[in-house]
Amino acid sequence: MEHNKNFSSLISVIRKIQFDFLRIDPTLLDLPQIVVVGGQSSGKSSVLEHIVEKDFLPRGINMVTRCPLILHIQRVAIPNPEFPNENVTEWAVFSHLDKTFTNFNDVKKEIERFTNILTQPFHVSSEPIDLTFYLPNVPELTLVDLPGLIQVPIKGQPEEIVEEIENLVKKYISNENAIILAVIPANEDFALNQAIKMSSKVDKAGDRTIGVLTKIDIMNKGTDVIEILNGKVYPLKLGYIPVINRSQKDIDDKVPIEKALEKEKKFFEESEIYEDISKQCGTTYLTQKLSSVLLKHIKKVLPSVIEQIRRTKKTCKENLDKYGGLDSIITFTSAEQQCTLLIQKFTSYLISMIRGVPDKVSADKITGGAKIKQRFISYLKEMNEIKPLDDIPAENIMILMKNSLGFRSSWFTSDAAFESLVKEGISKFNLPSFKVVDDISQILSDLVSSHGLHAIEKFPKLNEKIIQGTQFFLSSKFEIAKELIEKMLQCESCFIDTNHPDFTNPADLLNQLKMMQVSNENLNFHDLILHHLATIRHDETTTGNEKSKENETKTEHKENETKKPFKKSSFSLINPLSWFETKEKEEEKEKEKEKEKEKKPKLTRPKNQKNQNQKNQKNQKNQKNQNQLIQAQKIIKLTRDQRNQCELLRKFSKDYIKIVRMKIADSVPKIIVHFFMNFTSDELFRILSSDISKIDSRILMIEDEKISKQRRYYSDLFQKLQNAEQIVGNFISSQLF
Repeated sequence: MEHNKNFSSLISVIRKIQFDFLRIDPTLLDLPQIVVVGGQSSGKSSVLEHIVEKDFLPRGINMVTRCPLILHIQRVAIPNPEFPNENVTEWAVFSHLDKTFTNFNDVKKEIERFTNILTQPFHVSSEPIDLTFYLPNVPELTLVDLPGLIQVPIKGQPEEIVEEIENLVKKYISNENAIILAVIPANEDFALNQAIKMSSKVDKAGDRTIGVLTKIDIMNKGTDVIEILNGKVYPLKLGYIPVINRSQKDIDDKVPIEKALEKEKKFFEESEIYEDISKQCGTTYLTQKLSSVLLKHIKKVLPSVIEQIRRTKKTCKENLDKYGGLDSIITFTSAEQQCTLLIQKFTSYLISMIRGVPDKVSADKITGGAKIKQRFISYLKEMNEIKPLDDIPAENIMILMKNSLGFRSSWFTSDAAFESLVKEGISKFNLPSFKVVDDISQILSDLVSSHGLHAIEKFPKLNEKIIQGTQFFLSSKFEIAKELIEKMLQCESCFIDTNHPDFTNPADLLNQLKMMQVSNENLNFHDLILHHLATIRHDETTTGNEKSKENETKTEHKENETKKPFKKSSFSLINPLSWFETKEKEEEKEKEKEKEKEKKPKLTRPKNQKNQNQKNQKNQKNQKNQNQLIQAQKIIKLTRDQRNQCELLRKFSKDYIKIVRMKIADSVPKIIVHFFMNFTSDELFRILSSDISKIDSRILMIEDEKISKQRRYYSDLFQKLQNAEQIVGNFISSQLF
């Protein structure tokens, strides 16, 4: 009696939870239940009817069960309270209907009717039908009947029907807490049985599968299932149970199930093959076995069930919070206040993302201020990679020098040519400088439009206004920053300050060289210039560390050069023509290398489109420079002195451009930060509040229907999980185990 009470309580606990999750997701929790699996003509329906002892399932030649049927069997010993004046002891109830069925033929019709609502003919649905039987003389069980497995679709069925049924079956039997009831026709090849094939995929050890062998009475003469029952074919820890169902003739003749059960019992007791194990055969034993196994299984897995409920509840709460939580209903009186709070939330978020102190730091990708810093670093690299004036042939520089002098002559060079080259070099910094501010603008724009604040996103109109207002606010600052960068670049081109302390002025150099010539009468001025260029070449090949050291003492060297007389010994260490000779030799070596490469067979691998485009652009640029050189050489042929003069002008121009590059590369990020990004949350809040206050806050706080639906789903799920946790917790604490 105590056993029955405990079992009834356990089944009741599971049933309550199943009922709560029926319309949300019947497979969300791994609840202990018996899942019935079998082929379309395996006798699965007859097994269920024999267990319930009622003829209630629809039948037909094609697929009849097209959706899961969750079947609860509850023992009762009193008449139905709805029929106090009638002696009704057996009835059935569907969860989707507020109606009690006492005629089980009507139950069959309702299953057919509701199945046709859930799915079209020849299709299956994962939406379950929930049916509870209240019966006086059967053990309490919870069974899930699934559509019968098929091998090929019949006429009218979609091609994917086989896969759909298998996926539905797999979804239920993958539940580690489910007992699999595999229905196997004994008169078919066991190795080809679909139910065993499916169950073996999810229960490889056979720990939670019970085999039900049907059609024992119509096996070929001389054959039996003894080896299967003894586990010699495919062992199952819960074993196999042979049963005999009603034949199609019995069903057509409306033979009562009670009579069929008596016939089944008699068959096993009188069989020469099965008489010794007759007590372990038949539907009655199967029902008792299922009841016993389910009881032990529920006791075993209930602690893990409550743990799963708690984990799912935690995840559900996190999702619910994303959509506003339980108390997220906006009233007319609170709309304005909520709107203000959400604007504050957004402005604080944006500032924190830019300045690098967000509440939640992403470990998946570089975002916000970190991405901006990354862009500043790449901008500096881009600026340093620019080689101004390197692509201008010396012939073009000489043409520029001559044109800048007009009919006048010059002993050295002209300021106009120098300024023209400097301006040409400075213009190369325009593109990367404008591009970096555009890129920073895009980074901030993306940060705003994809802020991911669910508390705001669930109000589409408010979210749209916040994004629009912020984008406009940033756009105005962007224009200021870009204009200042443009003016700064114009200023650098407008005034060429050759008195800059880091720049070696050509006039100063000439004075130095003249003083050297006075001190060394044997040297002509032409050789002094060559000496200076050779020194430049030597400086350019100095290592990075040596360059840094030389830069630190540059001023000191300048002062010493003006004071110390030039010594012939120091000049004799460097060949005056070495810079040009070395350059010419290097060019010849490069040409020889290119020729050698062309002779060798090339092993190439496919390059992506981006690299190919870059190569094409480089080739086009080289071709343009080559054409420019050819055109210039047609106009003028340079002497060595003229070439030296051009290279000296190029060097001075590049030195000045280098100073400008450092100033621009340092100033552009500062301008962007100060005029574009250096705003406070209060400043942005005032702008947004002023703009948004012109609109009725109740309109802005209308929730997105999708968000509202998700919140209701998680709210309902959370409450059901709380209820399930309480039900299981109360049962465990009652010490009924």
